[in-house]
Amino acid sequence: MRVLLLGGVFLLLAGAPASAGVSVANDRATVTTKLGHKFVFHSRIENRGATAATGLVAHLNVVDLTGHTYVDPEDWSSQRTRYLGPIAPGGATTLSWRLNAVNAGKIARR
Repeated sequence: MRVLLLGGVFLLLAGAPASAGVSVANDRATVTTKLGHKFVFHSRIENRGATAATGLVAHLNVVDLTGHTYVDPEDWSSQRTRYLGPIAPGGATTLSWRLNAVNAGKIARR
């Protein structure tokens, strides 16, 4: 399992062992927006291994690491779990995550 922080969003990638060579890259490290606005970011999942990567699940979570703001992830995105098809060796897939900014403050920031 890999956990990546994207300025308020965690992307969990589970399914392939670390030796499978699966990597994840997001198109940005932070997101700055306004309350009530919508935004999109993209995650590229690449298989650098020698065999197909199968059984992958990408999951998006939204949290306030300070514990000062109640965050309901379902309010941010209704599509937070994606079951990925096999990714061939050397292949990749890109996911688009569409979110709504429903809480004010710094979400998932220390």
